[in-house]
Amino acid sequence: MRSAFVFDPVSFDPAGFVPAGVKDASGKFDLVHVSCVPFLCGADLAAVEKLRNSLGSSFSGKFPGNTALDVSGKSGYFREKREKREKGGPLLLISLPFISRGKAFDLFKERFAEFAAVFDGFTLQNIGDLEFLSGLLRENGFSQHDFFLASDTAFNVFNSGAALFWRGKLDSLAILPELDPGEQKALAGRFPEGIVPEIVSCGVVPVMRSEHCFAVKGRKFKCGACGKYGLAGGSLRDVTGREFRIVTNPLDCNCVLLGTVNARQPGEDERAVYRTAVFV
Repeated sequence: MRSAFVFDPVSFDPAGFVPAGVKDASGKFDLVHVSCVPFLCGADLAAVEKLRNSLGSSFSGKFPGNTALDVSGKSGYFREKREKREKGGPLLLISLPFISRGKAFDLFKERFAEFAAVFDGFTLQNIGDLEFLSGLLRENGFSQHDFFLASDTAFNVFNSGAALFWRGKLDSLAILPELDPGEQKALAGRFPEGIVPEIVSCGVVPVMRSEHCFAVKGRKFKCGACGKYGLAGGSLRDVTGREFRIVTNPLDCNCVLLGTVNARQPGEDERAVYRTAVFV
């Protein structure tokens, strides 16, 4: 199984998304994590349906029965949403803001009902997001079982105890990408039933979150250098010449540095989801 993290849902094209040479490079996805920032900055939510339509035929159909990706255990509301759409297709999840305060955070709360109507679930960026999201769900008449809940890599999952802790709270859990491929595969095999291990096998991962914008020198606020959706911030280069792409939140002028994870196939584990993430 494969998943994707899409930073630019407006211009995302699934064709050729999986890098050449990656095992199972078919471009078929089971989970698609979508950044919330472009939508908070004015992107039309119609782009989500376009994305869903473009991915509809790419669904791998490999949801194993012994994991939470078999969504038969979800609520009637969740199943009804799925049945209204074409059979199959990946689950589309919207990420929460990568820093839990500021205008983006407030706007996410204001627009929560819109996002809940369009997406199948949510991707949490840090541990505190679960309490925040649970409150929003209750305020809007939902329960956690009405949506698919996933974690991003900031949860620092490096042992099976973490999976046991989050079972029943989340549906999938991203394994710490700093572990070597063999360790990731072994850990995925030790996940209990009811929570899906997700492995970042190639692409980019956040290596630093900052409330200071690195897209420009000096302290300039809302200068526009990062573009309308925060995707034109350029990159930083370290002393070894490695590039770290900058993704910003233009509403609050904070940013994330993305580091590169080269294609690393840890070997297939039938219960794991392998994530590709790119800066489009």
